Amino acid sequence: MWSAADITLYVPCYRAERTLGDCLASLQAQTITPERIFIIDDGNDTPPMVPAGIGVLRHGHNRGLAAGRNTALETCATALLGSIDSDVVAAPDWLENLLATLNAEPGLAGCGGRMDENFQDDLADRWRGVHMCQHWGEQPVRSPRFLYGCNTLMRADALRAAGGFDPRLRTNNEDRSLSDSLYSMGLDLLYQPAARCRHLRRDKIDSVLATYWGWHHAKGLVAGDFDSPLGLLDRVWRVNFGIFDYRYNLDHSAGRDEFLLLDLALPWVFCQRDLELAHLTQGLPAGPDLRALLREITGEGAAVIEELMPPSRCAPGNPPWAELYRGCIRRSLERSSWLRRFDAALNPRSSP
Repeated sequence: MWSAADITLYVPCYRAERTLGDCLASLQAQTITPERIFIIDDGNDTPPMVPAGIGVLRHGHNRGLAAGRNTALETCATALLGSIDSDVVAAPDWLENLLATLNAEPGLAGCGGRMDENFQDDLADRWRGVHMCQHWGEQPVRSPRFLYGCNTLMRADALRAAGGFDPRLRTNNEDRSLSDSLYSMGLDLLYQPAARCRHLRRDKIDSVLATYWGWHHAKGLVAGDFDSPLGLLDRVWRVNFGIFDYRYNLDHSAGRDEFLLLDLALPWVFCQRDLELAHLTQGLPAGPDLRALLREITGEGAAVIEELMPPSRCAPGNPPWAELYRGCIRRSLERSSWLRRFDAALNPRSSP
């Protein structure tokens, strides 16, 4: 049987000044006290303030979330390694419930709890609460698709056997990738909703849609989607409009009309971010001007979608494959009935 003395608990931290204090206070208020609690200071400009009894491991520059988790694993001297994100507050019995789960199921490689959104007063936060929820429901789930990395308790030996976290995944998807590795080794995971915590994140429309793109770009980054124009072209329908189509249908069927314009902005945000990432990090020429294409297609209605798009991170260009990319978008607009749905969202009496 494991005890609290077998637990090392860490918090990856980058630009989390607003929420870190509440997060750490909740860890110090746990019903069981782990052997060690520390934060990973992932290259913050100003070192975070931490209370007595909590350690700090500092990266000299920002290395990303997966690298921070690997640093925690490298320094872990206990059998179990727990983690909670810096914008998350744990219920007092959060860690006790996770430990009890591992003791009741000794064959598990790890378990994770339920995180609920703390703020739902803003449209962006409500959209995130539906489309970016980080839990698997009210009942325990054996072998969930993956464990969300925002709150977990894992066997350190299992993490090491899996090779740790993929350092290419700087902002997200490191949890899904690690879960896949554990499953491929014949190990198992469990979702335990009795271990509860709350997410303190607040969003605006442009930030929540950009973050949602971040959730979906990581697989493509590993697969090389952003290394060539062909990869970018392939993502237009398969990922960007496909995700829009799925999310729009969910919201329309559920009567969540306030979400529809955000859904309609998704493919434009995703294409914009794809092109920018390929240019800024992979060295491809800057892609075509999507805002100009949006205005050409929708006229005055373009302003509605443009307001939902994050600020551009680079000036558009006109590479040899620009017309092919614009053509892919036009075909995807037709295939997904985007324009018809856009008109219906602007004029609710129209047919959806």
